[in-house]
Amino acid sequence: MSFRDVPSQELVENTATALKQVPQVKAPEWALFAKTSAHTEKPPVRDDWWVVRAASILRKVALLGPVGVAKLRVKYGGRKNRGYGQERFKIGAGNHIRKILQQLEKAGFVKQDKKDVHKGRVITPQGISFLDTVATGLMKEHNILLPKKPEKKLDDMMPKDTKKPRRKKETAQQVSPDEKPANQETTGTSEKPKKPRTRKPKSKDDTQKTEPTAPIQAEKKEQENA
Repeated sequence: MSFRDVPSQELVENTATALKQVPQVKAPEWALFAKTSAHTEKPPVRDDWWVVRAASILRKVALLGPVGVAKLRVKYGGRKNRGYGQERFKIGAGNHIRKILQQLEKAGFVKQDKKDVHKGRVITPQGISFLDTVATGLMKEHNILLPKKPEKKLDDMMPKDTKKPRRKKETAQQVSPDEKPANQETTGTSEKPKKPRTRKPKSKDDTQKTEPTAPIQAEKKEQENA
């Protein structure tokens, strides 16, 4: 069972109750009077908001790690109400996020690591097992069973290169370049025979223009005899 298979809100609530038993995660004295961001008007209403925020930060580190305080401040920011003015986004406070990360690191749930260019906190195997245990207990409370994954076939598990290629159907007989087929003179592409050109018969208007009429021919003969 993975913590990714359960709803985030219920996972955070159950993780917060489990973190109350961890001695390293403890709210300081100023947590009752401090605001979590500049966009909020008052401090948090809940008395246990410190462990709830710690559970949420632990889940964020598991999903986004390596992650630092700057990214988490953006995640926990919000829009500030400016009266008649346009609302503006304000990032969250960084002091309580930094203190929570330090407490989770002392508990062994989080550690500092570097991956390529990114540098920050990542979750440890102990932290992943802690979240998975909470998720398993949450699923048992609601009597939810996940469907089993379908079994993979042997052909799908094999790499693509090792699969046997399928034989192609032989549509035509293979002919060597020296041999010529009986029906054709060459083995090249057969050209279509050209159709003979046929002249269109002349229309009646054309025959009248070219051939003189009968009375005109008779007049010409009389003139020649005279």
